[in-house]
Amino acid sequence: NIRDLEELVATFNSILKISELEANTEFRQFEPCDLRKILAGMVEFYEPYAADKNIHLQCELPEQAIINGEKNLLTQAFANLLDNALKFTPVRGVITIACKTLPDAVEVSIADSGAGIPKEYHDKVFEKFFRMEQSRHTKGNGLGLSMVAAVARIHDASIELADNNPGLVVTLRFRRLAH
Repeated sequence: NIRDLEELVATFNSILKISELEANTEFRQFEPCDLRKILAGMVEFYEPYAADKNIHLQCELPEQAIINGEKNLLTQAFANLLDNALKFTPVRGVITIACKTLPDAVEVSIADSGAGIPKEYHDKVFEKFFRMEQSRHTKGNGLGLSMVAAVARIHDASIELADNNPGLVVTLRFRRLAH
């Protein structure tokens, strides 16, 4: 079946990309990136999908939030997080994308009102191919959060999962670029 083959190729490409990110630390061809612009673009892109699922997409963005980074990788990481949020947020749920600038950092958080992830799995979900029982019936290969973790690592960013009561909050904290 062609669809199965396409999924297999996509999985293989994801594995290659994660391996490349993990192995090649000299990869960093960073330039100033405004996370506000990246996130605003992501919200615009995902709004129709959210509307189709009757999910409210909220956005809280500052004037600008500049870090040193690789725009395409950051976009991929945020896309993976938003894909997950949309996948696990029920009808009439809420997803909040927030970005705030702190004196020395920029924090991006994506919060949903889905089932969340039990605390005992918070570290495991970043492992390649790990899927919780509740997500086994949904489309995916268990590589999305591994990719997010790899992108966070090469950007020297921290990543944290927290309970959103209900749902999950994923927060990435990047070093802020000095003006």
